[in-house]
Amino acid sequence: MNGVVSQVRLDNARMMSYGRFRGNLLLVYLAPLMALVMGLIGDKTEETASGILGGICGGLSPLTIIYCVWPFMLTEQYGDSRIDGMIPISRMQQVVGRYIMAGCTILADAVGLALAVPVLKMIGSPVPPRLWQFDGLLLLVVSLLVLIAMPFFYRYSTMTMMKGMAIAIVGIAVLYLLLSRLPVDWMHMLSTITAFLSASAVRTVLLAVPIAVACVALSILASDRMYGSKEL
Repeated sequence: MNGVVSQVRLDNARMMSYGRFRGNLLLVYLAPLMALVMGLIGDKTEETASGILGGICGGLSPLTIIYCVWPFMLTEQYGDSRIDGMIPISRMQQVVGRYIMAGCTILADAVGLALAVPVLKMIGSPVPPRLWQFDGLLLLVVSLLVLIAMPFFYRYSTMTMMKGMAIAIVGIAVLYLLLSRLPVDWMHMLSTITAFLSASAVRTVLLAVPIAVACVALSILASDRMYGSKEL
């Protein structure tokens, strides 16, 4: 555990030495600030509130992903990744430390989105009662993208990964267009699944938590394996 804490402190010190990094704080206060500005300008309707929060979610999601992989980008840019094998922190502890930092970034995004809703209510915009399900679904997608991408950052260069993520985003957009052409209302299916999971707190814990833990564990193991193959 001490090694994990040391890795988190090391990465924070690296980012601070390259310039004062306040990415997580930005994610926390940017969403409510955007909600306040756009809410005061726009109409006070549920459709406008949905559009505002949807735009905020869409804007912050790429920023969240970038901040999650920011340590990889900085250490590669400044050559610090060369000494990672020399520091007295095991490979697995280094990996877990990076995942903790990514988790804090996603949590900051979630806090910012949660604060945006009462801001809209405060200025008189009616917020749809089920809108938090959309926010939760988007955070889930962001988390899955981070879990899928992080192992590859241990194996490939940042530039290669940026190209790969750009191709993946285009692929997701194409997939969305293809799904929208199908006669099946897949958005309704996703809403039904989300409503089923969120209808009971016990059900959410029993179903969602084990799946989330398994996904994180698999991603960490894949990162550790790819990190080792890169050292070879």
